[in-house]
Amino acid sequence: MGRSAGGVRSIRLDKKDRVVGAVALRRTGTTILVATEKGFGKRSEPDEYRVSHRGGKGIFTVKTTEKTGRMVAIREVLESDDIVVVTSGGIVIRQHASEIRLAGRNTQGVRLIKLGEGDTVSDVACVMAEDQDIPEANGKKEEDAPGDEKKNLSRKKDKPKKETIPAARPAGVPAPPAAPGKAPGKKRPGTTAGKPEKKQKPRRRPSPKAKPPSRGKSQRRNRKK
Repeated sequence: MGRSAGGVRSIRLDKKDRVVGAVALRRTGTTILVATEKGFGKRSEPDEYRVSHRGGKGIFTVKTTEKTGRMVAIREVLESDDIVVVTSGGIVIRQHASEIRLAGRNTQGVRLIKLGEGDTVSDVACVMAEDQDIPEANGKKEEDAPGDEKKNLSRKKDKPKKETIPAARPAGVPAPPAAPGKAPGKKRPGTTAGKPEKKQKPRRRPSPKAKPPSRGKSQRRNRKK
């Protein structure tokens, strides 16, 4: 469809009903988490939800009552993830997803947070658990690197190596002896230090020109005749 198109109907709503969220199931072993405005929530298996045709009325995912309130959020979570619940009064609570038990599709769930008077749940977020492994950087984990070493792990690769300059030998001190097996030799003329001596090709002497054959007496006589 085009950018300004209105789209198609995904679900047919009743009066006083509204869409609060949508989730795409992409990970294996995932569960569906729903939360209500009065602090209740639950996790359910994806197999609990049958595939329906587009534009239908759908099926129940949570049993809403005066005790639980209306549904406010739906998320895809793993048991190894953490859940962050945020309230309208600015209260935040973080908990492991594994602490929220699996329940049937049409149930009200368990209490996620105790709310104060007039406070409600605004949203729910899924984050990575703190005890999960952090990817290694330069062969070391960031949590194991002490102090400033954490900041300099990424800079060590780009840092150029310093060249060491030998100290000057004071006057009157003899030079150290040469390494065994490498006797110092005299520099031949025409050679440069650090480059092997080029072998000179032997010059070829020019061959003497062949002399014309001398004429015999018979040729001279024939010429006089």
